[in-house]
Amino acid sequence: MQNSKKPNLETVIRFLNFWDPMDMVEDLVSSNLVPDEYDGYAGRVFMLLEKGITATLLLEELKKIQTQEMDRHFDFEKANLIAEALVHSFKEQSHRYYLN
Repeated sequence: MQNSKKPNLETVIRFLNFWDPMDMVEDLVSSNLVPDEYDGYAGRVFMLLEKGITATLLLEELKKIQTQEMDRHFDFEKANLIAEALVHSFKEQSHRYYLN
């Protein structure tokens, strides 16, 4: 059996930390602190991915999180990149996991 992992919450957290809509992960890491600012959103995003959300709908969810819940200006390009990458990564990991 190949070494493949089922998609998990940790994967989503890594993507959300890369997205970093509050622009604080780099400062936390440089201060030797654990970047957990977006962990609270990871469960919701993970559940949407498990249900097969499209990148377009995930982008709308990220927009809602960034503008309504964080009260931040929406960075379409970065959020779109994250939404597409998350959906693609989740599908690839799921595909590999269930084929093994």
